[in-house]
Amino acid sequence: TMKFSLFFMKSEEMQDWSHIERAPITDSVHGNSGPLTVSVKEPVNKIAHCFVDSCVALGYERGDYNDGNQDNKVSLFQTTVRNGERCDTATAFLRTASRRENLTIAIESQVTKILLSESRSEAVGVEVNQKYQIFAKKEVVLSAGAIGSPHIMLLSGIGPKAELEEVGVTCLRDMPEVGKNMEDHIALVLRYTSKKNKDIGSINTKKVEQLPGALSSLYDFMVKGSGNLTSSCYDATMFCYSKNPPVDPGPNVQIGMFCTPGNEDLFEKNLKYEENYFLKQDQLRADSEGFIFVPTLLHPRSRGKVQLKSSDPFAAPLIEPNYLDNKEDVENFIEAIEKCKEIAGTAPLNKLIEDEPILPDTLVRVHGSCDSASFWEDFVRNYANTLYHPTSTLKIGKVVNENLQVYGIPNLRIVDASIMPHVTSGNTNAPSIMIGEKGADIIVRHHGLQPAKHSYSQKKWFSFL
Repeated sequence: TMKFSLFFMKSEEMQDWSHIERAPITDSVHGNSGPLTVSVKEPVNKIAHCFVDSCVALGYERGDYNDGNQDNKVSLFQTTVRNGERCDTATAFLRTASRRENLTIAIESQVTKILLSESRSEAVGVEVNQKYQIFAKKEVVLSAGAIGSPHIMLLSGIGPKAELEEVGVTCLRDMPEVGKNMEDHIALVLRYTSKKNKDIGSINTKKVEQLPGALSSLYDFMVKGSGNLTSSCYDATMFCYSKNPPVDPGPNVQIGMFCTPGNEDLFEKNLKYEENYFLKQDQLRADSEGFIFVPTLLHPRSRGKVQLKSSDPFAAPLIEPNYLDNKEDVENFIEAIEKCKEIAGTAPLNKLIEDEPILPDTLVRVHGSCDSASFWEDFVRNYANTLYHPTSTLKIGKVVNENLQVYGIPNLRIVDASIMPHVTSGNTNAPSIMIGEKGADIIVRHHGLQPAKHSYSQKKWFSFL
């Protein structure tokens, strides 16, 4: 764990938030000289503070959930945001690296196959767009993600022989575990409204998209790098265990707090909820006040897979996530919902909101009430959604070794979330970046090279003034 923490810290440029209440920080586990900015949103939303305080009142510990012990921790969210803008991997790493003479970035270029030697024990290059071949002097490093990487491996004839032959791909190396063991985080949405739609500080459509609130939000963002437009609204979180946790280390339940009641774009276009989910039309007004709980299963027992639908490299792969295939995942979800309701019923949060969350009218009518176990199982099975955190489809120990080399093809490495033995107890963004840092270190040491020092700019990429 300590070895991995060093690679998290290598990337991180932690901004000082010690002055922010309810956001304790353990300095020893954070880096301050890397290219990836980590911060806590300011000013802090009142709802987020209330969420943290209600959790503390129930016995959860206020603390830094990245300090190596997440157990029953609650805090404001730490996010990769710099000067009010998302500090993604392109901002943190690629924009600076793109100036290097030894790096060529090819756009509109899709890897369609890994090229193997006649012995099938060496990766000699890649095929791009089914037209071009690029040959490697030393190694091929595959970093296309937990869906893209197994897809490319399968298209290259590296995978389960029977499945490959079924779609007309010649099997060059029979590796049954390629594309298997997929794990993902799945979540639900529980929406609460404020009492009599009183303004409790929610980020809603009126404040962000309509005048005069839109102008104020735009000014804060462009000039101050703060305000409503600098937030995903996902401002606080808590980690805990269900009564029947899996054997994976770390908490298996996360409850996040969105400081927004949401709108049609979120519920109907993104989450694909039916139009009549809400009992009253005015519950999704532009000036609606409230918030959203996001109970999440961090270590579901169900496993999915990625396989080929076709030998056409431009056709999407077949993704079978098998969400909620294991009954215990449903039971743990229902328990997580109960935890949400308990938090919502605890001061100071309970002083802001109505007693019960908004639930789908169609489901309530089918079951007669929302008090039965059958209602909540139906709710989970109908409304659980992916958080787009797939991992483990080329997992270490099954497809790659401890140096991220594919078994039998040592100069082919996989460096992305697909190699995780299990999905992490939290968002996969920072762990995926850590894998990149660790992978780079492994490659540098293997070839006797000197690691490059980070050199990056924190300048804002545009300015209003």
